Amino acid sequence: MTQVKTGPAINLKDREWMELNPFYQTCALYGQHDHICGGKITWEHTLTFGGKKIQEPWAIIPLCEKGHAVNSYQDAGTMNKEMNVWVALNRANEEQLGAISKAESYHQKKIYLNSIYGEYVHKVPVNGQITEVKKNWVLLDDQHYEMLKAIKQKYRVNLGISTSQQQILQGLIKEEYENFLEKELENLGAKVMQPSVDKAVEKV
Repeated sequence: MTQVKTGPAINLKDREWMELNPFYQTCALYGQHDHICGGKITWEHTLTFGGKKIQEPWAIIPLCEKGHAVNSYQDAGTMNKEMNVWVALNRANEEQLGAISKAESYHQKKIYLNSIYGEYVHKVPVNGQITEVKKNWVLLDDQHYEMLKAIKQKYRVNLGISTSQQQILQGLIKEEYENFLEKELENLGAKVMQPSVDKAVEKV
């Protein structure tokens, strides 16, 4: 039986995996059902289990501040919690859905939400257009994970950047990260835009 990770915080390994994963660079609701993004990227815990937040990457999704109703959008009523759960359930595999299906069946909930919103497909801005990503970012394979970790570590060693200075680090790996993402999107026959995360959100 799969054990569900819950608690007050994401464990360090999962957090690093999420920081390196391309899925977490843009809002998960970008291009979805007339959602209009606003603000920076944040992480939203979509579900609880046993009264605690589920601290697993599939259940934590990247949202713009508007979609998350935080910071300047606090109490603005701009979050659609049902859609956030829809995204997460479409990222989970059958075993993960089964592990949290105690009080209710999340397999059935996924079917129900997909009947409303359709099957979730990740979308990103490419050349100013809403573009579907064929790549499944739920799992980042070991080769990509290690490559991005190596990029991160190289800048840390060469420039003496501490692990806590994530904003500076993200700027430094921007070019190499975008080259990596561009290769992953070659099947779309399009060139990846070059904005930072903030600019990508602002273009929506």
